[in-house]
Amino acid sequence: MQNPCLAPLTGSNPLAPLTGSNPLAPLTGSNPLAPLTGGTFNDAPVEALTSIGNFKYSKEISELAEQMRKAPTPAEKYLWDNILRSSQLGFKFTRQKPIHNFILDFYCSELLLGIEADGEIHYLQQEQDQMRTEYLDSLGIKILRFKNEQILKQTEKVKTEILNYINQRKQELSRTNLIAQTPPVKGAGGFTYCNIEKDFLHKLNVYDYIEKNKINFPISQLENGNWAFANDEKLQIKHKVESQGKPLKDWDIEINYGIKTGFNEAFVIDGKKKDELIAKDPKCAEIIKPLLRGRDIQKWKPEFVDLWLIGTFPTLKLNIEEYPSIKEHLLSFGISRLEQSGKSGARKKTSNKWFETQDTIAYWKNFLKPKIVYPNMTKFLPFIYDESQAYTNQKCFILTGEKLKYLIAFFNSNLFKYAFKDNFPELLGGTRELSKIFFEQIPVKIPSPEQEKNFNERVDRILELKKQNPTADTTDLEAQIDKLVYELYDLTEEEIKIVEKN
Repeated sequence: MQNPCLAPLTGSNPLAPLTGSNPLAPLTGSNPLAPLTGGTFNDAPVEALTSIGNFKYSKEISELAEQMRKAPTPAEKYLWDNILRSSQLGFKFTRQKPIHNFILDFYCSELLLGIEADGEIHYLQQEQDQMRTEYLDSLGIKILRFKNEQILKQTEKVKTEILNYINQRKQELSRTNLIAQTPPVKGAGGFTYCNIEKDFLHKLNVYDYIEKNKINFPISQLENGNWAFANDEKLQIKHKVESQGKPLKDWDIEINYGIKTGFNEAFVIDGKKKDELIAKDPKCAEIIKPLLRGRDIQKWKPEFVDLWLIGTFPTLKLNIEEYPSIKEHLLSFGISRLEQSGKSGARKKTSNKWFETQDTIAYWKNFLKPKIVYPNMTKFLPFIYDESQAYTNQKCFILTGEKLKYLIAFFNSNLFKYAFKDNFPELLGGTRELSKIFFEQIPVKIPSPEQEKNFNERVDRILELKKQNPTADTTDLEAQIDKLVYELYDLTEEEIKIVEKN
């Protein structure tokens, strides 16, 4: 039986888009990752979205993917149930993921990794499969393929191969800023590389462009698992900063993802509805908390827009009968829509109850602690410090643990952006992806108690000013923090000028 996930919907060219001639063309506009309306593309309003993840696709593709989720092949179902479901491998995979005009059997957005279960039809379309693989590779997506009989009869071998590739992929993704490389420089102990900038599209000759912009990269810089390509002066400063730091994964901190409800229309409410529910049943105030979205995160202070989340997390094991006003509110959307059965019109299949959020959220207590919040994708790398017990949506990460005020001072500093911005993969439009696998590799210097105190005092003053007036000018205090950061890392006057210039 032909697997429809790799078959183009129209036309004879396996890479032909649904409409138009450019396979990367978005449904509207010229940038495939552009927002549909306002904000950053990852935070477009739910009602406006025609995409899942970072790639746009048509309604036709979406409907086909939904049909295929409901009718998986035996091999796809077996692979999902026994290996990929519920983050068994430490990363979340989704089923039948649309990527522009194609549908991948399984896809992990954090790893940019697709997994395909190939039936007999693939023996007859190997050339088409190769063309599609090359096209997806041009988007940075790698593909693992397994024959159906491998999945069904050699499950452990398949699982081991996927785990090994995940570890390899994590290493690949930690080396950001994909570039065009020329052959190694003889005797230089390194190689020559060229970073392809936006102006490349206007160049007539790629060889002339590389010759003009190439940079010699010493092989010694690759010895550290956390590196990025840059010019010589930036590499020297970056190495100086990194050599004094300790990777965040070795700090006493936790980084967790925001909350997925599976049905925001029901679980995300405005202030008026929140007040109404609490007036009817004061007890429900226990589980209704302010909500911050990725688009709300600004430097130091969020733009709270009076949205609230009903936190009926499965891990809480709540009795919905104890929250009658919330029960009534949720049921107004229809129990068939709230059920987590995977049926048409319902939420995806889980073992959770109809009134619970989609994700278990075992770490829910971390939302109630002091925390740093930052968006998962951003152009500007903003960080806030929060003590309001706010929940966040899935477009944010939260960081809890030690030395939070010092850390937010460093994250919001000029030196952090200069030294580490390129450690995060760049998507179209200059947006950076701040996934945990990249962020936890960042090395940060541990301050002395006196140094930490100096940072904390200034952070406290900034937070107090922003609390009184969100638009308060804190430029002087931020400059003081930058100065403290430069002193902490022993930067010279010349190095400081380089950082400030950029």
